[in-house]
Amino acid sequence: MIVLPLGRKVDTGNAKRYLLAGFLVNVAVFVGFIFVTNPQGVILVRLLQGLGASVLWITGATIVGEISPDEDQGLWLGSYNQFASFSSLAGDLLGGYLLYAYGFTYTYLVLSAITLGAFALVYLALRDDSTR
Repeated sequence: MIVLPLGRKVDTGNAKRYLLAGFLVNVAVFVGFIFVTNPQGVILVRLLQGLGASVLWITGATIVGEISPDEDQGLWLGSYNQFASFSSLAGDLLGGYLLYAYGFTYTYLVLSAITLGAFALVYLALRDDSTR
């Protein structure tokens, strides 16, 4: 329900803005997890987390595909997917350790800081409207 419409919006819009929005959605998710107090809240935050993950993965792949040289596009997209998969695993391991060692609040503050750092790097390094 989200992949095709989102992919179309990213392809026809300013991909950098969608990527930055995805980072902000993830920060909202991390902050949301700090304040969740019931199962319904967990479900709502997890739905928002799925939206943020979809935005980041689809938009990132679109941008990598558009800015990579045509003859090496497959190499760059494959590298992006491998890095994203490894990062997802590393994030789960780091997040799991932080939850175990420090609890929810500290963990989600650290994850928010990392995500805001990624936001800043993309904001500064990626040109506007990279898909045009």
